[in-house]
Amino acid sequence: MPELLKAEIEKQISRLLELDFIEETDSPMTSGVVCVTKPDKSIRLCCDYRHLNKYTVADSTPIKLLSECLYKVAQTKFISICDAKSGFWQILVRPKDRWKCAFVTHHGVWTWKHMPFGLRNAPATFVKAIRKILFPIRDHSDAYIDDTYTISNLFADHIEHLRAFLCVLKSAGLTMSLNKCKFALKTTTKFVGFLAGSGTIQPYPAKVEALN
Repeated sequence: MPELLKAEIEKQISRLLELDFIEETDSPMTSGVVCVTKPDKSIRLCCDYRHLNKYTVADSTPIKLLSECLYKVAQTKFISICDAKSGFWQILVRPKDRWKCAFVTHHGVWTWKHMPFGLRNAPATFVKAIRKILFPIRDHSDAYIDDTYTISNLFADHIEHLRAFLCVLKSAGLTMSLNKCKFALKTTTKFVGFLAGSGTIQPYPAKVEALN
């Protein structure tokens, strides 16, 4: 790991310890880490689980087709979109399996108490959890991985649907990222890289700038 990034790694490890997301370990198996620059120029610490994933039996849970979710959102008049805040981290790893998630840095060996990004079955595990949470209100609410939404054709219905949606999320203890939530939109909204709503689906402008 470059010297310039070691201070940032230590900072993020300290933060994860404060949140009780990780703990020290003497696991006999560890994975390396890499630092990825996010769009806002901040650094994301990621674990390289390629070796572990090679021996992981794949979860066969199907993930909804993006086109199916886009079509449902696009055909309605009122849309509320919510994004789960660090969604994978909201799911606990079974204590007996935590040794497999261990990772090594320049100043110690740590393992995850909450599900990390990079595990082969993390997306399927999260999808199953969200599907179970939203099942009672599946007629008007659904999700594409961590992008959850509730839809309606009448404003009065949407208020009721949104109330049920938020109550279900609260009961499940799921935390959403408020700055990524948009409520009762009447036109189009950004959803999984597209503009959808009011009967239309269009590419998000920033995604096609290079083609102009």
